Amino acid sequence: MGKFKHLADSGTVVAKSIPRTFTTLYTKEKVMSGLSIDTAILDQLRDLDDEGGDGIIKELIESFVDQMPGFLTRLGVASDQKDLSEIQLVAHSIKGSSGMIGAVKAARISERLEQKARQRCLEGIEDLVRELSMEFSHLAEELLIVCAPEEVTP
Repeated sequence: MGKFKHLADSGTVVAKSIPRTFTTLYTKEKVMSGLSIDTAILDQLRDLDDEGGDGIIKELIESFVDQMPGFLTRLGVASDQKDLSEIQLVAHSIKGSSGMIGAVKAARISERLEQKARQRCLEGIEDLVRELSMEFSHLAEELLIVCAPEEVTP
């Protein structure tokens, strides 16, 4: 529990569980070979797991998937209101959460969004919010596949 506690102390909120009621045509191999997820980061997280499994990875991903809709709603409202401070704050949070689980494309989009807000530049903000929302839709399914239990073949 020591290594897990270290992750919790770093500000990572870990959800207990989420329902896995989705179907997909993706396979874990396809997901792991895609550009949206950095598997080296997942491997580092796996190394932190005291039990040597995917427990930490699954909990972090489940938390990320649970939190992202709220973050995206906040970004949409802030974008509509042209609230650059809120956009910067939320984009920074998404960047950190995305980076923690290896969601590199989402982290890059969030970083660009955070930089624009920091520079007080409204141009392109709405496009980046839409791009991040589309990436999350794609990413959520992929990440939940990573969390899915391995199928056992006889």
